[in-house]
Amino acid sequence: MAATCFVGAWAWLYLWPPTGVPFEDGPVAVLGGDPERLAAGLALSGVPGERDLVLSAGSEYDYGRLGGDCDEPRVWCLRPVPESTWDEARGVAALARDRGWSQITVVTSDFHVTRTRLLMHRCIDADVRVVAVATPRSITSRLRIAAFEAAATIVSAAVYHDC
Repeated sequence: MAATCFVGAWAWLYLWPPTGVPFEDGPVAVLGGDPERLAAGLALSGVPGERDLVLSAGSEYDYGRLGGDCDEPRVWCLRPVPESTWDEARGVAALARDRGWSQITVVTSDFHVTRTRLLMHRCIDADVRVVAVATPRSITSRLRIAAFEAAATIVSAAVYHDC
């Protein structure tokens, strides 16, 4: 019985996590990683310049993909060092503080929602909604990533208390 409950909770948190509904207005932050995140974030932000947009370039690949977006008005590009969700949360939190944002929609991959939500809520003094983007993967890959995310969430909960 306990094992069934554990597997069910793990699947709910990492395979099919609850996702937020994006705010109708206010800034959108897109975490680095899967290309689906950037497409969803750009779609949510609407017409360029209408909403603040934070793009995180967690790698040279991500940064190259953003291209000229970083030069647009109301677009901020983060290059977290080291490349981590924790440093992305700290970067978004600094922008939220500096810009006086009271709410923010954060876009990430479906498997990454639980850890992102934990870290963003710890760092950002504003209403945060984490929106999941489906990422096409094989079941084997999803299980492997979910196991990694579970371990990373435990480490994040234990180590990263303050921004």
